[in-house]
Amino acid sequence: MRKGIKAFVGLAVCVVSFLSCQNQGEKEATIAVPECPPCQVESGNVEAEHKATQSLAELSKCTQALEAAGTTLKSCQGDLTELRSESARKEVQCAQADRSFEDKIALAAKELAEANERTAKAEAKLAQSAVALTEAEETIKRLKDTPENQLAEFSNQLAAATTAEAAELLDKALDQFLLRNAGNPHAKAAQAIKKVLAPRLKTLRAKAAEEKALQSIAAFRTALADVQDGSTLSIAAVVVVGEMLKKSGLGFDGISALPRAKAADASKDPAAQRGKAMVVKGTVLQISRDDEYYTGLIITMKGYSIDKIYSFYTPGKTDGIYADKTATFAGVFTQRHEYSTRGGGTNEALVLVGYFAGQGK
Repeated sequence: MRKGIKAFVGLAVCVVSFLSCQNQGEKEATIAVPECPPCQVESGNVEAEHKATQSLAELSKCTQALEAAGTTLKSCQGDLTELRSESARKEVQCAQADRSFEDKIALAAKELAEANERTAKAEAKLAQSAVALTEAEETIKRLKDTPENQLAEFSNQLAAATTAEAAELLDKALDQFLLRNAGNPHAKAAQAIKKVLAPRLKTLRAKAAEEKALQSIAAFRTALADVQDGSTLSIAAVVVVGEMLKKSGLGFDGISALPRAKAADASKDPAAQRGKAMVVKGTVLQISRDDEYYTGLIITMKGYSIDKIYSFYTPGKTDGIYADKTATFAGVFTQRHEYSTRGGGTNEALVLVGYFAGQGK
């Protein structure tokens, strides 16, 4: 289209140029006739003819340009027709695509509605199943809660009770069963199971305490690794062991279950015996409170002479424990301490941290 317009513009320029040249030639010819002599008129005619020839040549070129412009115009018209056809086809395709997309949306909406309906039905069935399951569980529970079934379960638990924790749970369950079934025949069967459980529970408790104690021994020995025997009392070692006893829950019975050190071995090689337990029954020579601990001395006799002296520290109770009274003390051996006497001599005391018998933790 733009090529056609340029051709027309060129053609118009050519026509205007031709007419201008022709008018100018005629004017010059008319004006030159009356003023010039014959020779000059002839010369003017020749020049006019030359210009006319040039104009005809320009006209020929313009004619050719016009023909080319016509050809270009026809080509542009063909392109325009093709573009219009293509545009029409695209419009049809877009309309078809819109209809297809709308159909797909409608189909998807239908499928979604159907899926929601199926989901609602499934949820309803699930709710029904949950109700049925709850009813079944309640029925099973009622059946299990019968005395006969409970006794059978107690027998199974008795056979499987290999730890103190399991035995403790079974013992508590039997006590509750006896409260609910006091006076009926099932109580007798429960008492029989409890009778079998009692010695096993005692053994398992002792075993658990021993295992716990053995673990504690390793911890005690680690905590006391830097303790030095001699004239300087290690209060830090006393406090560390005391806190460990409180946190571990080891009382008199627990300490008594620990591997023990003999007094003679502790005096001879205290480093090898440090952290082990000692259980001493003797006379309380003195006792007093020192901050959070009760401390004092216990002596054992060999005939009429003092055999061993023990320096004790306890974070526990000391009810009924007095000087010149007999008492039993279980403690962890921490140090061999040498101290000066009032008479200028030196005595040896084995330092123990623990609890008196019957005083709890």
